[in-house]
Amino acid sequence: MRGHINMTNSIEVFTLGKKINGKTYGLWTAEWWNYMISSNAKGSGGVFKFPNDDVWFLTSEFVNEPATPQINAKIDIGGLVLCPCDNQFIFSSKDKYEELENVSNLFVNSAEKILATIEKKGGNITRLDPVRVYTSIRGIKYTKDLSRKTKSGENLFYSIDESDVDVKEGQEIQAFGDGHWVFFKISERGVYNLQTYAQMRDFSNNEDVFTPQADYTLDVS
Repeated sequence: MRGHINMTNSIEVFTLGKKINGKTYGLWTAEWWNYMISSNAKGSGGVFKFPNDDVWFLTSEFVNEPATPQINAKIDIGGLVLCPCDNQFIFSSKDKYEELENVSNLFVNSAEKILATIEKKGGNITRLDPVRVYTSIRGIKYTKDLSRKTKSGENLFYSIDESDVDVKEGQEIQAFGDGHWVFFKISERGVYNLQTYAQMRDFSNNEDVFTPQADYTLDVS
């Protein structure tokens, strides 16, 4: 059946082509971004439960190895999990739709190796196939949350404008989300280890290699 692939008896992996809980894969990634840029996002340690739905959003501040983030999450049995392997949020306060698309493509096209695996404690390792999803995110308004920085001091959300000084709180902006994702459902209790990895070229000089990765322990009960 297009849209669902049963990798094991306990893990159902979602792909493009069919609605998941009433929404397309692309719309779910847009929901992920909308929620992450909201100051109302509630969660801890990179784990957020989407309101009014059995969907968990995982996130991580991607860093180069060997400082791989270790994230613990408690997930309800039968809950859906959406997790990026690499992603980019790009926005502009002006009419720069084509430029946004080009910058996003440069970033994600630099990916040379995208991997994700999940392993139940005491079981076999299952390889997941990350899906690239490019989403135009509409209805976004500028907030101070878009100026947040990572722990290493880099911008969490990237603007292609030379300056956002003139952008006013509440002003509508154009935005795109692009990246590789895994989206799955676990229907068997246990402790699972989810690992994501990406090898990417720095598109600005095509020389430096960046390897965003994360390690999640999912306690499903």
